[in-house]
Amino acid sequence: MEAQVFRALFCFFVYTDSFPDMTKEDGEDVMAQHLLVAADRYSMERLKLMCEEKLCQYIDVGSVATILALAEQHHCHGLKKACFCFLSSPERLKIEGRLWRVKALSISAQAAPLSQRS
Repeated sequence: MEAQVFRALFCFFVYTDSFPDMTKEDGEDVMAQHLLVAADRYSMERLKLMCEEKLCQYIDVGSVATILALAEQHHCHGLKKACFCFLSSPERLKIEGRLWRVKALSISAQAAPLSQRS
């Protein structure tokens, strides 16, 4: 377990019974994934539910497969249901997929000049 996850688990959650205050930019989605694994390992059901709730906010085209696999591995039925709900919406996938492709294209366009410098 990474030090940052350990600190969030034992120094924050155990004492405050709440999820650490973080944002997407701080890596809240990644922290929620790590804390979910730890919560499942140590049978901390409340933290597990809190992580599921946080991860539901981050389900998109780029993350749904990872989050669904995590939900399956750690028996998170609510999170799994949220992933399937996302996947069952063709309109959402089309819109999200377009946005995701545009983002990927803009990232590759920005990286192209760097590769041409070599």
